Order: sequence, then C-alpha cells, then structure tokens
Amino acid sequence: MKILLAEDDRETAAYVVKGLSGEGHVVDHLTDGKDALSQAMSGDYELLILDRMMPGLDGLSVLKSLRAAKIDTPTILLTRWARSMTGSPGCGVVPTITS
Repeated sequence: MKILLAEDDRETAAYVVKGLSGEGHVVDHLTDGKDALSQAMSGDYELLILDRMMPGLDGLSVLKSLRAAKIDTPTILLTRWARSMTGSPGCGVVPTITS
C-alpha cells in the first residue's frame, strides 16, 4: 500500500515509517501541511496519515480541502488532543488515534 504520512515530529514519524515499512508498505513522509495537501491532491495514495497540528496547514484543514476537491482517500488523523474530533463539519472525521 502507498501511504502519505504528514507528521512534523521526527520521532513519531520515524516510529510510524519504521512500522509501516516493516509491513511492506511504501511511505512518503512530509513535515508540512501545505506540502502534504499538494502531494495528496495527486491521488496516488491509498491512505493518508495526517498530524492534526503541523506547520503550513493543519491536518484537519488538509483533509477539508481534499474533501472539497472530491478526493476521498481514507485518512487517519494523528493528534495529541484528548478530546475526540468526531463530527468535525465538512470532512467526515470519525474517532482519531491519539499519539
């Protein structure tokens, strides 16, 4: 599976990339939300993993922009926030994984 990981915390990113790559997935890692949006717009990914808070553009804004562009790639939002983002308008967020 080809996965886009947008995560600015290098330790978290290294952990995720190592685990997913070890399972045979191809992972492209970016640290900026604007870069992630541009890359995700290509539609070449089977899964997006977006950090909720990162430079350039936050993960939720990236996701909202993708959904507005009718790109419905399955997406996981990583967050350190304890509260759920379920019901965030405009992007169909379901319970997230806290890091």
